[in-house]
Amino acid sequence: MALRVKSIGDLGSNPSAYVNVGSMTTNTGSFMALFSNRGPWNGDVSVVKSATKMAGYIEFITRCSNDAQVDTNTNSIAPVLFPSPSYHVFRFPQVRDAFTLYRAHRMLVQQNTGGSNRSCRRADRN
Repeated sequence: MALRVKSIGDLGSNPSAYVNVGSMTTNTGSFMALFSNRGPWNGDVSVVKSATKMAGYIEFITRCSNDAQVDTNTNSIAPVLFPSPSYHVFRFPQVRDAFTLYRAHRMLVQQNTGGSNRSCRRADRN
C-alpha cells in the first residue's frame, strides 16, 4: 500500500485520511487512503490484505457541477451498484502506476464532460 500511496502523493495530492475499514472475513484487513488536492479530482488507494495475499486498486474521481462524475480506477471488479448515466466508470486493471492512470483519467474527464474544466471542481467547492 505504501508504494501506491506515494505514487498518488507524487502527483501533488495530500493524504486526507487513512481508514481501517475492518475485517471482511477471518484473518483479513481492509484499508483505504483518501487524498485531496487543489485540482478537481480526489483519489484513493483501497487495499484488502490477508496473511498470504494483498489486493487493491487506485482510483481518481472528478465530480462536475453539471452532476457528471468520472471515476477512473485499476479495479478488476465491476461496480455492484447501477450508477446514473452521468456517472462514468472506467476500469484499467492492467495499469500499475498512478501517473498513467491519472493521464487516462484527465483525458476521460475532457472527453466525457465536453472539455469544460471550469464546470469540474471538487464537489466540496461548488
